[in-house]
Amino acid sequence: MYSNKTLLTWLLMASLFLSGCAHTTSPARDKMPQWGESTLVPPETQVSRPPTPPADKEPPKPRFKNLSPLDLQKVSISFYQEDYRAVLQVLARAAGFNLVIDDEAEQILGSGRALTADFSERPVRTVLDHVCRALDVTWTEENGTIYVRGLQRLILDLDFLSSVQESRFNVGGDVLGGGSSGSSDTDMLTPLKGNFELSGGQAGESRDIYGEIQSFVAEHVGSGGTYSLNRATGTLMVIARPHIVQEINSYMETIKEKYRRQVLIEAKILEVNLNSSHELGIDWKKFEATISQNALRTTGTTLNVISEALNENSVWYGLQLSDQYYNVSTILHALEEYGSVNTLSNPRLKVLNGQSAMISVGQSVSYLRSFELETTGTDVGTTQSPTVEIGSLFDGVLLGVTPEIEESGNVSLHLVPIKSEIISLAEKEYQGGNRYAFPVVNLREASTVVRARSGELVILGGLIQDKKQDDDSGLPGFQDIPLIGSMFKYSADRRQRVELVIILRLQVL
Repeated sequence: MYSNKTLLTWLLMASLFLSGCAHTTSPARDKMPQWGESTLVPPETQVSRPPTPPADKEPPKPRFKNLSPLDLQKVSISFYQEDYRAVLQVLARAAGFNLVIDDEAEQILGSGRALTADFSERPVRTVLDHVCRALDVTWTEENGTIYVRGLQRLILDLDFLSSVQESRFNVGGDVLGGGSSGSSDTDMLTPLKGNFELSGGQAGESRDIYGEIQSFVAEHVGSGGTYSLNRATGTLMVIARPHIVQEINSYMETIKEKYRRQVLIEAKILEVNLNSSHELGIDWKKFEATISQNALRTTGTTLNVISEALNENSVWYGLQLSDQYYNVSTILHALEEYGSVNTLSNPRLKVLNGQSAMISVGQSVSYLRSFELETTGTDVGTTQSPTVEIGSLFDGVLLGVTPEIEESGNVSLHLVPIKSEIISLAEKEYQGGNRYAFPVVNLREASTVVRARSGELVILGGLIQDKKQDDDSGLPGFQDIPLIGSMFKYSADRRQRVELVIILRLQVL
């Protein structure tokens, strides 16, 4: 009995102990941060959850190219001296196509044309191409039918300028005035003559690109072929045998490639007012040495004299800087050693291959070439009829260029610089009251051809001219007194020698 009470007591105590442990809470555990509770995060620091991404769209289905049976079907075929019709029929049936041979192909090939060839596992299209090339016919695929034709049609967009450019130059002339001095009955001829004239140019026919194309196509189109050339739209259509069409197409591609090449010409036309120590002109040998020492260039750069590239009788002297890293400013500073440098023009031209370009900077001055007054007597009185002829002179700089780009990238440049300066316009009166103006003009002109690589600098010089200037000075106030003012004036003629220098940089684009 006692043992049962004791056991019961122990069980009661154990249950009280266990129940007390179950309801005991740990202060430390209550104070631990609960990361899942949003109240522990300040409102300003709450991060909004990104929206639920939409369900993935169905990925795009792959696209497959619809291949023709001519590309899918491969054949292995060998034939010797087989009639072309039988060969074409076998190829058409292998691809499941119909076959049509037009009358032109039948007439061209005749009835006895045979073929010999061997193909192994090649697509029908490839075999057809080779067979028709051997027969010099063409074929097309239309609605499950193979059409074999004797003539091929080609349409090309040429995109050339329809205008015809013509350029001419004329330098030199009768330097002693040995020709006729007028057109009236009193013309006078001087016994002295001295004439050297250089003229040339590009005739319109030689630069008519569409005329050249038309002549070429007409010569090569052959019998049975036709062509049509529209200059306004630049469209050429040729219908001829396939090998002729291929030749014409290759020729047109070559013409386009050469015609569309361009040259960027950067020029500086300068006048160097020679100082007293260099009145004989620029010492180009010394100038070459100066440039070689001061130029911005890389190792191995050379500077060559290109006078051999000019006319043997030319007054020009040239230098060719064979490196594109030469600084033009260095050249200008080197020229200042010989006198003050004045820039006349700084043109920048982009010219098509074989085309001429011209730039002129200056002014056109009009003058009275002749004035005649004709008096006619009548019963009533006299009537006077004036006849006036106006002439014009250009005072400034003119530069004409024509580049030719070689296959190697070198450029042959025809250069015609002209510098004209009006000194005076003296008007004189002759018998009968007729007045004429006689202009005095300083003229410097040349025509030369230089050859250089793309990116090179070319310097041309050697044209020297004397300029006379009147320097008047006097005592202010007294020099304006009538009659005796000349006693307080001083006049002196000053002579200035000027050399024309042209700097060119050529860049093939």
